[in-house]
Parts: sequence; C-alpha cells; structure tokens
Amino acid sequence: MIDKSGYGLDWRFDAAKDVADFDSVRNSDQTFNTAWKNNAIFWGNMDKVIKSENPNSYTVAEITDVSNDAVDQLLELTGITSEANYSYFFDGISDMFGYSYVTGNDAVGNSDMGRSNQLEKTLNRFVEKPLEYKRNSYTFASNHDKPRMVHCLSMDMSLFHADLTNKADVAHRTTAYMIMNDIMNANEISQDGRNIINNDSQYFNNISPKSIANGELLRNSIGSVNNTLKNQELQKAKNDGERQKIEEKYNKIYAAMSQSVADVVNGNY
Repeated sequence: MIDKSGYGLDWRFDAAKDVADFDSVRNSDQTFNTAWKNNAIFWGNMDKVIKSENPNSYTVAEITDVSNDAVDQLLELTGITSEANYSYFFDGISDMFGYSYVTGNDAVGNSDMGRSNQLEKTLNRFVEKPLEYKRNSYTFASNHDKPRMVHCLSMDMSLFHADLTNKADVAHRTTAYMIMNDIMNANEISQDGRNIINNDSQYFNNISPKSIANGELLRNSIGSVNNTLKNQELQKAKNDGERQKIEEKYNKIYAAMSQSVADVVNGNY
C-alpha cells in the first residue's frame, strides 16, 4: 500500500505520549525529561522507517496533557510532520466563547478585546510553525477523547469545576442544592435549605460538581423540549378542558424527568 501511494499516507500516531513510562515518573524512578527523550527515540525510529519507504508520507502525533514546549521538543527530536493540535481549538479558540473546559475560569470576560487577545495568543504558535506542520495538522474543537464543544458551551463549566465544599461559593452551592432536591425555583428553598447552603461544611462532600453541572444541563434541556411539545399541542386544543389536560400531562412528564435527574445526581439509580 505504501509503495503504490505516490502521494504518501497519513500516519496518525494515537496517544503518542503514552509510550513514555509515566508510571516511573510518578514513582520518581526517572525524570520527565528522561522519559520524554526515550519516547522521542521510539517515535523517531518509527517516523524514519515510514519515510524511508515513502518520503511523501506524513506523520501526525496525538499528544495531550503536556506543555507546548514538550510537544515542540518531541516534534523536533523525531521529525514527525505535525500534531493533532488540541491547543489550537480545544483549549484556545474555544476559550473565546465560554468558560474554560479545563479550568472553569472565564478567560476573556464579556470583552471583544479579550477575545481578540485570546485569538492572537492561540494563533501565534500555529502560524510560526513550518508550512508542512500547518498543512497536515489536525485541528479539533472536540472529539471522542475530549469533551464535546457543544456539550461544554451549553453547560456551566464554572459549575463543572466548582468546589462545592467552599461555603463562600453560595451561587454554585445554591444550584447544587436545587438540583439535588428537585427544586425548580430559588424562592422555594426553605430556611433549613438556606442554612445548609450558607453554613453546612459537610452536605456537599459526597456530591460531584460534574454531576450537578450535567444535571442542570439535562433538566434545562428537558424543560425546553417539554415546553416546545406542550405548546405544539396547546395550539391544536379546541377548548379550555383540552388545554388543562395538556398542561397537566406535560407538568407530570417534566416532574417525573426532573426527579429522575435528581435521583441520578444523588447516586440513586
């Protein structure tokens, strides 16, 4: 197949960083630099063999969860053509439009200048690379290995990364309490509930902010779809009796689904 391909094949090195023995790094048996150089030796040999068969072939390494400097070092030591460029879209351009997927922080605020600066920062590393790097780089907004862009932009990532044990974070603790207890409106929270939100240091210890953020997204999405379907039926209703039955039906549906979300968030499957 390689011999018959005059244009060269796209060789994708999946999880390229994981050839390195990071267990030994975590156990302090070797340094990151040593493990990373050994990783480079392996992939350098692979790259050399591929391109000796067909110099037109190009290689793309998937490298995640290490610094850009480490990525640049691996590319330089191995001769790999390019990378699966997560830093370009995944945690670069995506930060322009919402809370960071990685930290939950607001990188730019509601500021055109902030978005412009973020774009410039993201593009600078990309445009400084050789043409072959740019031409063959993969650019992901999301994929099966990373949180989906649509999911993250529709979810409150600041809640996703929140520390619910922090009593000062009243806003996120309030949302968590409402999702956990199937409460629709903040004014429905009892005084006991307010005391828990403001003062209890143990209540949220065993709940995941990730489940709360997903629960909030699910409940809001279910409510939106439920209202759309209800309104479609209401438009066809012929009298007040039919309208009342439709309202009751969809209120029951939403109540059951909302309770199901609360059950899942609380670990009651």
